[in-house]
Amino acid sequence: MSICDMTLAIFFLCVVYCRTINFVLRHLDQAPRKMAGVHRETVQKQIHQDWANREYIEVITASIKRITDFLNSFDMSCRSKLAVLNEKLTTLERRIEYLEACVTKGETLT
Repeated sequence: MSICDMTLAIFFLCVVYCRTINFVLRHLDQAPRKMAGVHRETVQKQIHQDWANREYIEVITASIKRITDFLNSFDMSCRSKLAVLNEKLTTLERRIEYLEACVTKGETLT
């Protein structure tokens, strides 16, 4: 599994976590109506904590996205540079083969 694959897996886990938090928040919004005995302060604290969790998840998601973007950019850069090196090596190999053929035939280079 490559670094990009692992990063994407972590990103998708964060997305699933965000969706779970959203599900809980939707039901939390309905909770005050259903729970008449719960103090308003407790509900407000829960809502504030949920928003803090959302902000934290947003920061993590943005960080993972930046890491993924960097890794994709790095991957493309490396592939490009390796392709150029491969072309240069192929050219050198062809020259060596030509020179070896000339030497074995006893030809002189002009």
